[in-house]
Amino acid sequence: MATQASALTKAQPVEKLTVHFNVLSPIHIGTREGALLPMEYLYHQGSIWVVDESKLGRFLLQRNLMDQFIQEAFSKNLKKHGLSGFFERHARNAPLNQLAPEVAAYSVPGGQPDMGEFRPFVRDGFGRVYIPGTSIKGVLRTAYLYAVLKNEASHTQSGPHPREREIEGRINGLKTERNRERAKKFLSAELQRNLLQSWDLACGGSEQNRDILRCLKVRDAYPLNDKVQTRVIPISFLCKKSDGTHYLSQKPREGGDSTVWVEAVVEGTFVTEILWDQRLYEAFQRENPKKSLPFSRTPSPKEFLILAMKMNKDFLAHETAFFGSKGVSEAGLVRSWYEKTKEKTKGALFRIGFGSGMLSTTVNLLWSEKLRQEIRNVCGHDRGTEPAPKSRRVWVKSKKECVPMGWAEIPLADSATPDASKPSSPPAKASDHSVKTSPPSIVTAPSVTTTTPSKPKTATAAPSVASSLPPSSLKPTSPRGHVPEAKPSAPSDLVGQARSVQLTNRLAMERLLKSMENAEEVQARQAARVLKERMERERLWKSTRFRTDIEAFLEED
Repeated sequence: MATQASALTKAQPVEKLTVHFNVLSPIHIGTREGALLPMEYLYHQGSIWVVDESKLGRFLLQRNLMDQFIQEAFSKNLKKHGLSGFFERHARNAPLNQLAPEVAAYSVPGGQPDMGEFRPFVRDGFGRVYIPGTSIKGVLRTAYLYAVLKNEASHTQSGPHPREREIEGRINGLKTERNRERAKKFLSAELQRNLLQSWDLACGGSEQNRDILRCLKVRDAYPLNDKVQTRVIPISFLCKKSDGTHYLSQKPREGGDSTVWVEAVVEGTFVTEILWDQRLYEAFQRENPKKSLPFSRTPSPKEFLILAMKMNKDFLAHETAFFGSKGVSEAGLVRSWYEKTKEKTKGALFRIGFGSGMLSTTVNLLWSEKLRQEIRNVCGHDRGTEPAPKSRRVWVKSKKECVPMGWAEIPLADSATPDASKPSSPPAKASDHSVKTSPPSIVTAPSVTTTTPSKPKTATAAPSVASSLPPSSLKPTSPRGHVPEAKPSAPSDLVGQARSVQLTNRLAMERLLKSMENAEEVQARQAARVLKERMERERLWKSTRFRTDIEAFLEED
């Protein structure tokens, strides 16, 4: 039996699960650049047009407006009045409805003329919205830690969590730390080292190398059939006082509600693949026979989703109880939204992105209210004995509807499934050249086999940008509008591609890794050796995001 099991694992080292996320409330995943200023977008007739820097530059040169643009940028008029005001003053012969497509990469409905700035949704090099796999894995990582710590408390009949005294000691040691972000990292680092990064390996290595969740890989989630709806919407801060009264946060000087404008996905379905590396897990098991995972069955992508489902079930109950009837009516509307969502949702709830809040992104729901307050006061803003956390980010859609941020549903197998089963652009972030598909108990459609990415569209005025041209014929455009120079076509053989690929070009690397997954094992391993040698020569090996994927091809070397 042992021999048969070993042979099965060698033939099928990676288990893959295709997962659909149906958007229930606005989801926003921000970019590295943060918010766009008024000089970086145009507002016209109910839509926001995000500027393409190269297009804008060509337009200014053609209209002899570059000098005026530079002068206004230095005089701060451009920042104050925005790009729309600049064109109204200097390009009167070009109406905004004609001008906007000439200088913009894409447009998004929503927003308003005087909103100041807004936060765009993250896009890939072809301008398509997506949810990074790292964001999804972060949720699963939190769910894993939550399950481990909740199991520790299951043996305690009453009283605080057995680790609370330990956490209190760390908080007391951080009270003199002025940098709040550093305090957060110090507080969570010890828990992660103890619960995730304490697994031994024969080869040793750093704490990150000994992290058990190296076995878990998540690909970027793309819109199903390239169909999601994004809007630029205002997000308000709904707060609660210690006496239970709810209120909307106000601007300290100008008055009025505090508002953050974001581009959010308000409707649609994302699809991704979650993978569990069984071969790497067995290497961990051999060196750690006494350690176990918080799963009821064999570790798999499905088991991680079950952990997330259980964590969010606890969180949903807490959030429903948080909102009462005292104060502004929006609190009752959010409570009603949670109650209705709990009744009508057949699948597992999943929360992600901006506005998820402290309790969704940490294990703090397991601690007492008093300890949560101390953590908040030391690692965030000192609010004394106010509830921790005291505010929630919400979208006030109307006087009769107010919804929280970041909720999605993962339909179960017996619920309705989408028409199609393939993502519009399945990315290649994990090596699964021999894959076992798990039973579809949390799969919303038949498992997606590994294929080449579907044909994207060029950046247009639509929120989801795509093209009928193959990816190799396009020039990827960053969210800020920078267009990289076109590269010569790569050689057809994998080793040749590995020798010529631009190592810092994410899209090119992902396409090459996708080809390696579908190639013969010997050829893929040779290409992986070339990539590793080149990265080591150029001192990129330790920092590259593709290190784990490349190592997967070299494990038997």
